[in-house]
Amino acid sequence: MNVEEFKKALAKQNGPKEVYLGQLVIPQDMLGDIAVKYQGGTTETETQGGTIRRPSGRADTSEVTLTLYLAGPESVKAVYAGLYEAASGAKQTVGSVTWGAGACASSATTVPLHIHPVCEANDDFDVHVYSVTLPDSFDTTFSASGDDSTLELTFQMNRTAKGFFRYGPGLKDKKGKYDPQTQTVKPLEA
Repeated sequence: MNVEEFKKALAKQNGPKEVYLGQLVIPQDMLGDIAVKYQGGTTETETQGGTIRRPSGRADTSEVTLTLYLAGPESVKAVYAGLYEAASGAKQTVGSVTWGAGACASSATTVPLHIHPVCEANDDFDVHVYSVTLPDSFDTTFSASGDDSTLELTFQMNRTAKGFFRYGPGLKDKKGKYDPQTQTVKPLEA
């Protein structure tokens, strides 16, 4: 890859992203920072010659953290559908999300998570996490300085037969794009 190709590739992967959580599309206007963290584990053996470190085959860290801008309870209802209670009267249009009311209400829910650069026509620079567990937490700050309220969501990656996640295209023989409705990469028409 020469310098010009590198600059073009860097420009393509930078810029606004949208996230697909299962079939839910989280648009760029609702997202702040996105962090993908993976660190493979190691095992150590003390020998007469010193300490030997080698990969353990396990992950020490495997998570995705999204910062979601809050516009009230309605902005988190799709992420926490199992915890959401809709408004029931004509005068009340806003529902609520309640944590801790049920036993394991959302902790067992797993879905794929897909990060896509908005300006890209294909999935060449996408990050696809095969399976994440929805967080059973609420971590927000209502700022005194007037900053917009955010909700930080940390999803734990789950190991699958394909691994934890993929960075790059899903199809190796042709250009494709991720379809959140089917949760698969579909070939682009030639």
